[in-house]
Amino acid sequence: MLFQDDTGHQIQLNEYPSKIISLCPSITETLFDLGLENEIAGLTSFCIHPYDKVSRVIKVGGPKKVDLQLIHSLAPDLIIASKEENSKDDVMYLRKSFSVCTFDVKSVSDAIKMIKSIGILTGKSKEASGNVSKIQIQLAKATKIHTDAKALYLIWKDPWMAAGNDTFISDMMQSNGIINSVSASRAAYPVIHNGNNINTDYILLSSEPFPFSKKHFEEVKKRFGRKKILLVDGEMFSWYGTRIIKAFPYIKEIAEKIKAGQE
Repeated sequence: MLFQDDTGHQIQLNEYPSKIISLCPSITETLFDLGLENEIAGLTSFCIHPYDKVSRVIKVGGPKKVDLQLIHSLAPDLIIASKEENSKDDVMYLRKSFSVCTFDVKSVSDAIKMIKSIGILTGKSKEASGNVSKIQIQLAKATKIHTDAKALYLIWKDPWMAAGNDTFISDMMQSNGIINSVSASRAAYPVIHNGNNINTDYILLSSEPFPFSKKHFEEVKKRFGRKKILLVDGEMFSWYGTRIIKAFPYIKEIAEKIKAGQE
């Protein structure tokens, strides 16, 4: 099987892989959901779902810095990486010895394509199609929501950073009728230097990668003005695999709160 990934790199698989290493948490969860538990030979220390299964698998480091020597010792048939989350140098190095498939997911449609591709690569097309159908049903429901409210989705502080237009987070927001306040930004994750200049109705504080909590509310209000604030589950907005099936109902509730002007 000859396959071209999202970076234009081609890989050749003569048979379905029996030893897969995942370098991205949302991809790991997707592999388990497709029934590939016995084929997963390695994953990152940030791969935490499904809780009851990931603990049994060898950890190969974090997404930004993987243990290349350990990966070599595991001799995988296939490594699956994320363009955004993994180091380009690590991916290029691993390509010299292994089949490495890199996905670049910036939208729900990209995620659907990724799930289908993983199904093809691993012999799980039927399972992939079942999950994609569930996502498409949720997406059809979500597109009926219109909040007419703008929200700034913060992912970090010091410096303060938001999810910009060309991101999966932004697409999940807009798919659920939430207008991204910084959708005009050219940067994927713009640094917000002057919060008072941001035209927004809501501030969404994500639980990851920075662990925002209620203790940050006053600091946020001082920097961005007295906007309405909601704490949100970052996994639901940013994990782009089969997690989307659970994410749409969750984000729909957030959108309905915004529409109703709740905090």
